[in-house]
Amino acid sequence: MKKSLYVTSYGAFISKRKNRLVIRGRDYEEEFVTDYLEELIIMGRGKSISSDAIELCIREKVPIFLTSSRGYPYAAIFPMIITGTVKRRREQYKAYLTELGIELAKKFVIGKLSNQMNLIRFWAKSRGRSDPITAKLMRKSANIIGEIINEVNRIRGERITYEIRASLMSFEARAAEIYWIWFGRTLSSFVFFPGRVKRGAKDPVNALLNLGYSILLRRVFTAILFAGLDPYAGFLHSDRSGRPSLALDLMEEFRQQFVDRVVIKMFTKRVLRPDDCIGEDGKLKDHVLKRAIEEFRKRLDEEVTNVYGEKRSLAHHISHQARLLSRVLVGDADEYKPFVLYW
Repeated sequence: MKKSLYVTSYGAFISKRKNRLVIRGRDYEEEFVTDYLEELIIMGRGKSISSDAIELCIREKVPIFLTSSRGYPYAAIFPMIITGTVKRRREQYKAYLTELGIELAKKFVIGKLSNQMNLIRFWAKSRGRSDPITAKLMRKSANIIGEIINEVNRIRGERITYEIRASLMSFEARAAEIYWIWFGRTLSSFVFFPGRVKRGAKDPVNALLNLGYSILLRRVFTAILFAGLDPYAGFLHSDRSGRPSLALDLMEEFRQQFVDRVVIKMFTKRVLRPDDCIGEDGKLKDHVLKRAIEEFRKRLDEEVTNVYGEKRSLAHHISHQARLLSRVLVGDADEYKPFVLYW
C-alpha cells in the first residue's frame, strides 16, 4: 500500500539517492523508496528540495504539494505529460453547456446530502437505547434532509444557470444547518464545537476539520488530474481564478465519511485531548498534527462498502469516482452515481 510522505520539520532538506528520497534534518536522516509513495507533502515554510529529488518524483509519478502550516495546498508539481487529457477536457467543457452539466452538479449535492443523512441516522442508531428521545429527533432530521434530496432531484433545465446553481447551494445550506447541529451535539460531551469555522479556526474541532478537508482536496485533485480532467472547471462550484472547482465538486461526496467521522472518532475515542490540541500560535500542535495525519491516512486505507455493494479502500473509491466522471463525460458510461457510504 502506497503512502503519503509529509515533511513538517523546520529546516528539512529533501534530496535524491538512487531511487530514494532522502530527508535530512538537524539531527536525523531518513530514506524513502518512491515505489511506495503516493504523494510528497511539504508543509509550511523553512523546507527545501533539490531539483534531482523533484525529477525523481515526477518520473515516478509522485505529485509534490506545497501547503501552508495548516495543510491547505497552495502549489503542486505534476508531470508535464498526462495521457488522455485533450478529448476528456473538451467533453468536460462542453458538458457545462448541456443538461449533463446540471445532472452532474445535482449528483454532487445528492452525494453530500445522502452521506449527511446517513451519518445522522448512524448517530441515531447508536443512541437508540441510551437516549431514545434524541435518537427520534435525529431520525426526523435525517428525514428532512431526505426531503431536500427529493427537491434537488426535481431541478430541471437545459444548462447550468445562476438560478440553478443558487437553488442547489440553497438546498445544500439547508441540509448543512441541520447536519452541523447534530455534529456538534454528538461531540458535546467531549469537546466544545462553536459551529463551522473555515479559515483561521482556532478551536480544535474546526482546525482538524480544515486539516482533513485540505488532505481530501489534494487526493481528489490528484485523482481528477490523472483521470484526464481539468480540476479547475467545475459544475456545482462557480468558476473563479485559482479555484479548483471540479475538485471541490467531487470532494463533497467524501467530506462526511472521510473527514467528519475521523474528527469525531479522535475525540470520542480519546485519541486526542481537546485541551492539548492548539498551541500558543493558535495552530495545531506538532504532535497533534502528526497524529491527525496518521488517523486520516488509516481512514483512506480502510475498506468501506458503498450503497451499490462495491467494497474498496476509501482512497480507491476517490480514484474510482474521478474515473467514472471521466467516462461519463466521454460517453463510455451512462450515469454518474455519487459515492454514498452504506451505513
